[in-house]
Amino acid sequence: MANIDVFGDVGFSTVTREKSHPSFFLGDLDLFSTMNVDNRLIFLSEIQIEGEESRFFPEVERFWIGYTFNDLITLRAGRHHTALGYWNNAYHHGKWLFVTVDRPFFLGFEDKNGVIPVHLIGIEMEGKKANDFGRFSYRFQIANGPRIDPIEKKLDPNNIADDNDSKEAALRFSVTPVTVPDFIFGISGTTYTLDTSQKAGLKESIFGFDLSYTKLPWEFLAEYFRFYNSDAAADAFYIQLSYALTLPYPITPYARYERLGVNDSDPYFLDLAGGSERNQKIMGLKYEVDPFDSSIKLQYRNDDKKGAQTYHIVEIQWAVHF
Repeated sequence: MANIDVFGDVGFSTVTREKSHPSFFLGDLDLFSTMNVDNRLIFLSEIQIEGEESRFFPEVERFWIGYTFNDLITLRAGRHHTALGYWNNAYHHGKWLFVTVDRPFFLGFEDKNGVIPVHLIGIEMEGKKANDFGRFSYRFQIANGPRIDPIEKKLDPNNIADDNDSKEAALRFSVTPVTVPDFIFGISGTTYTLDTSQKAGLKESIFGFDLSYTKLPWEFLAEYFRFYNSDAAADAFYIQLSYALTLPYPITPYARYERLGVNDSDPYFLDLAGGSERNQKIMGLKYEVDPFDSSIKLQYRNDDKKGAQTYHIVEIQWAVHF
C-alpha cells in the first residue's frame, strides 16, 4: 500500500545573515511517499520543492528501494540520510516534525551550507535486536563520497557519479534500555576522501555520540561531533530542551544552544561557505494549531559568527502536514 504525505511551511523573519531585509517567505514543500509490499519490499521517495532567490525547483532528497529479510537485515539501495547522529536519522525535510524553526546550522542540508554530508548515494544495511537489557539497532552504509563544489563552496553528494575511487563508509549503533524506553543513546561515524583547494585526497573522518529523551511533556536532545583530518580537528554540538504544556493552550517552550568550533587553517572548513566558527542561542514557543497537522512557532535566535556581525533575529513559522 502506498502512503503519501505533504509537508510545508511559510514564515517571516527580521534581518538575518542570509536575508538583508525583513521578509515574508515561502519555505519548502516536501512530498513524502512510501510503499510497503508484504512487509518485505519497501520503497521511499522524498521530493522537495524549495526556493532559491526568486525561483523554485524540485530536488530529490531521498529515493531508495529496500528489502527486509528479517529483523537483523534490511538492505536498501539509493539516496539515503547519512547514518550520523540522532537528528539526521529521526527527522526528514518536513519542518512540522520538530519543535524548532530549523535544524542545527551545522547539520543543515548541503545546499544550505551544512558542513556534514547528510545525504549519500549507495547501499545501506540496517537491523535491530531486543533482549532483556534493551533494544539495539545498527545502520551501515557504503556510498559515493561527497565533493566540495569550488564555486558555491558547498558539499555535493555526487548523485550521478563519484569523482574519485574512494567510497564513503558510515555506521551508527544505538541502544534503548528496557528500563527507560524513551531514551536513546547512539554512537556514529563516517569517513571519506575529497579534494580541497589546499590538499588533494584529504581524508576526513567524523565521529559522534547522541542522547535523546522524548517522553512527553519533556524532550531533550544532545549531539556531539568530532571532525578529524591529517591537518586539523574541529568540534560541533548542540543541546536542546523543550516542555509541552497542555493547559490553557497547547504551547511548547523550547531552547537550544549550538556551536561549531574550527581551526582557521583546516583545509576542509576553509573550502566550505558554512565552515566558520559560529554559535547560536535559540529560544521560542511552539503552538499546536492541530497536534497532527499544523503548528505555529515564534522564535528568537542570536547568531554569532567569528569575524562577522552578530544578528538578533525574530522568526515566525507556520508549518503544516497533510
